[in-house]
Amino acid sequence: MKTKKEFERVVPQTVGISVKAIMKLLDQLEGEYTEIHSIMVMRHDKIALEGWWAPYSPDIKHMMMSASKTFSGTAIGIACHEGILSLEDRLVDLLPQYIPDPCPENLKKVTVRDLMTMSSGSDREVPVDESWPQNYFEQTNFAYEPGTSFLYNNAPATLLAKILAEKTGQSLPGFLKEKLFEKIGIDPENITWFTAPDGTSFASGGLHCKSEDLLRLMRLYLHHGKWDGEEILSEQFVDFATSPQVDSSNIFGYAKLDLFSDNVFGYGGMMWISHDDLGYRAEGAYGQFGIVVPSSI
Repeated sequence: MKTKKEFERVVPQTVGISVKAIMKLLDQLEGEYTEIHSIMVMRHDKIALEGWWAPYSPDIKHMMMSASKTFSGTAIGIACHEGILSLEDRLVDLLPQYIPDPCPENLKKVTVRDLMTMSSGSDREVPVDESWPQNYFEQTNFAYEPGTSFLYNNAPATLLAKILAEKTGQSLPGFLKEKLFEKIGIDPENITWFTAPDGTSFASGGLHCKSEDLLRLMRLYLHHGKWDGEEILSEQFVDFATSPQVDSSNIFGYAKLDLFSDNVFGYGGMMWISHDDLGYRAEGAYGQFGIVVPSSI
């Protein structure tokens, strides 16, 4: 493993962050309805704020829930950068053993890009359970032209992990250990990743990692896929992942509910787009956020 790059710790004012704004943020986070575990704020590649609320600490892993998808999508980006995969590869060619006969016309068109953007054309979620992935292909109704209709669900990321395993002979965490974790200072021995019943890494929500691990991943995207001069992701892939690729305003059919009010501004490649052009984020079900605001850096 490369020598881990430790980030400089500074007081907020030295990187142009208002202490008053920090205190207001903390007051809001410690509100009646929030159970905060940790926070880290980086600007100009320096840590300006970090904190953990008991019993949590810097070395304790957190369940990332759907923020796991951004790590999984990064693995696909690396595979594309190395020529192992392409965003335009078709699902029917990558996993032919699961394709039903006759094959629905829309399924024939589904690509890695469509899985990355939650727009495979499905109109229902099929759980990643004991009968997965066969059930996915048998029960999914590919009702829409791929790339045209957004349906946020767990199967696409885990399908991508299966594809990666088929192509490389490595599990998702094994691939990321070599290609990502050891390069950006994430300790792979302190990573836990649940598996689906068939042994595939549960790429949609099974990752446990430290707060700083998530920060390190998002810093990689902030720097357009480069880490200390090494290109881990292509800039083209980063642009794809961090810009709106599909309309997400119909999320779960509840776009008007405040609960989903931040999820209606578009979806990129395993990444949510933030409102008012404020950047992009990894996001998990219970408030796991890795937020990048490029305009403020």
